[in-house]
Amino acid sequence: MHKSFKKDAKRRFADVVQDIIKMTSKEEIIMFIQSQALNLDPQFKDQNLIQQINDYELQMLQTPIIVGKDKGKPIISVIKLEQHYKGFKATLAKNLKLKRKMDKKSLDALFTIHLHDIAIIASGNKKLRKLMNIKGGIFG
Repeated sequence: MHKSFKKDAKRRFADVVQDIIKMTSKEEIIMFIQSQALNLDPQFKDQNLIQQINDYELQMLQTPIIVGKDKGKPIISVIKLEQHYKGFKATLAKNLKLKRKMDKKSLDALFTIHLHDIAIIASGNKKLRKLMNIKGGIFG
């Protein structure tokens, strides 16, 4: 996990998304995503691949938890940032056929892009914000 996420590792993924929405405009998020894309290994520069990864992860995060104290809640509303990072890494390792092993810089960039992509989606999607149990924008 990138050092910039270490301080937020134990926070809910949804709370980190909410902070991004509150503190950053949609245009700034898009510019940040574009800058992160520069850190990707060439094998990950395909925008369709990144979109497929983000779509799959968002779908998985909306899946309800089957057992435990959070039974019935969507994963996205309870998962911690560090847990999601580990799951994201495992999903990529399992499902992507790579030309060469994924480097940490690319993994961190892909996760950062994924996080900010969800922030963009949630900023304009009240249903997703409700699912995440977060408020949107400065005034909610």
